[in-house]
Amino acid sequence: MRNQEQEKKPVDMGVLLWNLRMSLDWKRRPHESTFVQTAIDLLEDRIPKSPTMVINSYGWDDYFCPKCNELLNDSRKPHFCENCGQAVKWDEE
Repeated sequence: MRNQEQEKKPVDMGVLLWNLRMSLDWKRRPHESTFVQTAIDLLEDRIPKSPTMVINSYGWDDYFCPKCNELLNDSRKPHFCENCGQAVKWDEE
């Protein structure tokens, strides 16, 4: 029987992405490379990134998705962009 603590160990996304990138072999297996690249793209969306802040013409702070530049509703502080699914990390003030 496996130890429950081992089962709950979180996955390090950076290590997982590095391993996926290293497994790409574009010359020998293009169909597998496409699959691996899709997996990399999906995992990179799950790594939280800080939104871009821009002060609008009224002096208010607007926050935009770091991937698709969609305006984010900063009053709700969503964890994901509703447009592209990018994980968003809001800095503590």
